[in-house]
Parts: sequence; structure tokens; C-alpha cells
Amino acid sequence: MTTPMTTPTATTPTVHDGTEPELARALAGLTAGQQPQWPDRERVREVRAALGALPPLVEPAAVDRLRERLAEAALGRALVVQGGDCAETFAGNTPEHVRANLHALLHCATLFEVASGLPVVPVGRVAGQYAKPRSSPTGPDGLPSYRGDIVNGLAATAEARTPDPRRMLTAYDGAGAALDVLDSVAATTRSELFAGHEALLLDYEVPLVRDGYALSGHFLWIGERTRELDGAHVALARRIANPLGLKLGPSTTPEQAVAYAGALDPDRVPGRLTLISRMGADRVSDVLPPLVEAVADAGHPVVWLCDP
Repeated sequence: MTTPMTTPTATTPTVHDGTEPELARALAGLTAGQQPQWPDRERVREVRAALGALPPLVEPAAVDRLRERLAEAALGRALVVQGGDCAETFAGNTPEHVRANLHALLHCATLFEVASGLPVVPVGRVAGQYAKPRSSPTGPDGLPSYRGDIVNGLAATAEARTPDPRRMLTAYDGAGAALDVLDSVAATTRSELFAGHEALLLDYEVPLVRDGYALSGHFLWIGERTRELDGAHVALARRIANPLGLKLGPSTTPEQAVAYAGALDPDRVPGRLTLISRMGADRVSDVLPPLVEAVADAGHPVVWLCDP
């Protein structure tokens, strides 16, 4: 079972760049939607090798801690609040901007805690949300679509829009700086803060997998345009220990929701899977309840989250 693709797909190549061999074999030859058409594959391999040699951005212990906190939410003993930028940019992701976003997130978490009487798990959409899915590989001007600062530039010129893999290294640096701010805010407010982003760009995500953890962030999710059950994004997610998110739109059927839960949470572990509804206000009351019921009947203790 697959979901429709709105852009051409790429095939995940076999790589020799420090990627864990078992993971490389699992992804080789699988289709991967929403990937850029890199003009220089040798440069991509060089950048992937460089990423593979860099320190992880987060630690496995923090990933495990988030999974424990999300387990409490899945069991009804906590709430989750997520927020941040729809897409981060290199220029806009200043320490002041990141700090303001995180303080706003913690303020929302406090309001929810007071109103509900439950602890709240704050997850920032930060330190990796640099990639953007697009409905078309090119825009009306004939230039390659802007796919986020991690891939190309927003300016409407051929030079800016040419995908440049070296931008992945800039994204890594920016994510590290944002995580430094996150750690500082957490320390000064005596709060727990976690970072999440959509694991869209596989050439960035895969080299940062270490010992079964995707260490580009604590919480990673799959978007609606890349959630093919037999595709590379789901294959990657199935092989990492991170808590996972999966976005479900209004076309999702109960059978599909159960199939995704079975693929990504086969052991029915609380906190492993978060299902993120993005139904729209006019559809959610009709579409979401059957999905919740089907997943619950199948025995999957998931977190249900509304797309922030």
C-alpha cells in the first residue's frame, strides 16, 4: 500500500560514506520522495562522509528520555505541546529567535499544565527543520523549486536554486547552535526541552544514524508526502530507536493508519509512535475518530498530536 506521490521520486543509492552497513543495505534501491536532484553526486558522497565523521547532534540518553516522557502521554498521564518554525532558515535562526520560540513554547506548556493538572512534554520544532517538501520540482519561472535552506536558496536565480549539498554542513552547524540555545534555556528555566524535525532529506539524516539512533534530533517525523509504506523514509524510521511521528491527512483510511502503526510500532511500545493529524477544521471531526478507534482496537498505545 502506498500513498500518491506529487513529485518525481529518487532511488536511494548504495553508499560508502560511513553509513552503517546494515542500514545502507536496507535503504539501497528504495524509492524516496521529495529528494533534490543533486547535480554532483560525488560532492554528495563527500558531504555525507563529512557528516558521518562529525559528532552526533543529540545524545541517545536524551532520545530515550523523550521516549519515556512520550510513553506517559500515550498512557494518558501527560500531554505534549510542540511548536516552532514551519521552516527554519540559516539567516533567521539566530540565538535570539530560537530563544524566543523556546520561551513561548515553555509558556504554552505551563498554561496547559495549569489547566490540565498533567505534566507537559515540550518538543520544539527546531534544530533541523531546514527542508521543505514541494508539490512540483520546478516553479512557474522554470527554476528548481526552493526546497529549504538545507538544499538551495530562496532567491529566484539559477545559481541560488541549484541544489548544493554543502548546505547540509551549514544546516548541521546551525542545528548544533540551536541545540546549544535549547540546552541553555532548559538549564536556566529548569525545564526539559526536546528538539524535533521532519526527517525529509535522507542524505542528511542517514549519515547521522549511530548505533541505531538517528542523532540529528530527539524526535523525527515522516511527512504526508513521504509516508509510502515500502519507501525509504519508512524503512529508515523502522530501523531507528527514536520516538517517531507520522503525519496523517484527511485521505487516510483506518486500514492505512493501522498498517502504519504495525510497521512503525510492531511491539506496541508506549511512546514509540506519535500520529500527527493534519485534517483541516472542516474534516477532522469526521475523519479522525475512526482512525483513533482503529489504532486503539489494534492495540497500539500511540500519542495523538495535532499538527502544530
